[in-house]
Amino acid sequence: MMKIKRYRVSSMREGLAQIRKEMGSNAVIIESKKRRQKGLKGFFLPKTMEITAAVDTNGERQEEYKKMPSGSKNVDDELNELKSMMQIIISQQENNLPQGSSAFNYWLKRLTDNDVDRDYALEILSGIQTVSEGKNLTAEITEMLVLNRINKTILTKEIHPKAKHISFVGPTGVGKTTTLAKLAANFAFKQGKKVAIITADTYRIGAVEQLKTYTEITGIPLEVVYTLKEMHRAVEKCKEFDFILIDTAGRSAKNSLHIAETAQYINCLSEGIVFLVVSATTKMRDLHKITQAYKRSNYNSLILTKLDETETFGTILNVCRLTALPIAYITTGQNVPDDIEPANASRLADMVLGEDQVWLTKQKS
Repeated sequence: MMKIKRYRVSSMREGLAQIRKEMGSNAVIIESKKRRQKGLKGFFLPKTMEITAAVDTNGERQEEYKKMPSGSKNVDDELNELKSMMQIIISQQENNLPQGSSAFNYWLKRLTDNDVDRDYALEILSGIQTVSEGKNLTAEITEMLVLNRINKTILTKEIHPKAKHISFVGPTGVGKTTTLAKLAANFAFKQGKKVAIITADTYRIGAVEQLKTYTEITGIPLEVVYTLKEMHRAVEKCKEFDFILIDTAGRSAKNSLHIAETAQYINCLSEGIVFLVVSATTKMRDLHKITQAYKRSNYNSLILTKLDETETFGTILNVCRLTALPIAYITTGQNVPDDIEPANASRLADMVLGEDQVWLTKQKS
């Protein structure tokens, strides 16, 4: 059986969100058109979008139709008509956006111009299901389908409230220490949690002093460790705290010995969250090396930093595809504790397509 519903919304993105919420991810778009709002005021207001969506309910509403009077207006004919329409839609979904077409080339260029890896861009486009009444998709529906595919690729996940040990690993210069300070302040002052910080970053000049400044201002206790034995002692000393945040030295992905040393500090802890911290400015070739090199640290979640320092955001999608791990947080500046927020897949998908610059500009100002 097929359920069809019409939505009146301000944008395709808003409509897609409502359709997903009410009809599920299997819903398809049958028609979309812009309409002027009613009345004289409608001439001075933005047009709204009318979207018609359908979803196969797999017989869930069969009983409802059975209860309808037999004299109703050709119920069986209407059902058969709906089934036929659904078959057309399903058959259209099986078609791919043809390679070499102007639409394909446009979206391939748009994605790669935003630093999405070409192979990933090809995967996204070859998997787009064409859904329209005619042979050609409208530009708005194509964009919605591309956005939907990206949205599904980008995983996000919040920190579990019982995650005690939270470690930060990654290359030099990505902002691990500042990101740790932001989270520590948020946990302590916005969530009312007991937080302690341990740093094993004793190699970088000024690293310990930077954290000491943060902790003196916030009153959060800090432990500095130089050996694995000291790490064990510090963890035991802080065991009564809700969260123990562990900072590590930034290491080049080319230096396997230094990364192995960092991994020893992380792997001596009990089960917890290990964030791989990556800058949004990282190029794909470097991203490959970083994600591979730090695997020995057993990272299980991601933080994307420095989104305010780039105008293209393909790295968001690239790192998700490379690691198959969720992004927990993004950072958009140096301000502690403000310039950090939980990752939102829809917003990140917009950014990958270059459609969320207004929001990011507001974040900068």
